[in-house]
Amino acid sequence: MEGRKVKNRDIPLLGRVMCRMADICKAEEDSEWLTDRMHHITRQITGMPRGGAAAGFDSLIAELGEKNERLKARISMYLQELKQVEKILNGIGSPTMRTFVVMMYVDNVPHATVQRELNMTRYTFEKAKAAVENAECMAKVVWRERFEVVEE
Repeated sequence: MEGRKVKNRDIPLLGRVMCRMADICKAEEDSEWLTDRMHHITRQITGMPRGGAAAGFDSLIAELGEKNERLKARISMYLQELKQVEKILNGIGSPTMRTFVVMMYVDNVPHATVQRELNMTRYTFEKAKAAVENAECMAKVVWRERFEVVEE
């Protein structure tokens, strides 16, 4: 399946946040499982030396070390992307637009739910979605607030 085409270069980054977080949670679970396995392993202790590759407890320690290094790399990459996402979201001046963008592109909330939660008509929703997706980046989205204060 091919992804939806959008002009806004920030949208793919926003969409990856939850996937990266899920990857890290899965990696943490794997590491915890392996640690738990190490604590419950039985080892046959003999006076005979063992040669060759690491086996039993030794192999688990080596595997856990490798998994933890990969987990550190994933977390580092996630934190870098998260900083970029926070910068993008903090650059959105309108609180309504910020909420719209988070619901649509970060949390992947269904369109009907976004419309209902933000009290938008279908026309307003489609207009906002088009404005976000057709802009070059989030900073260049033109967002019209429902009410504007008139300066006297």
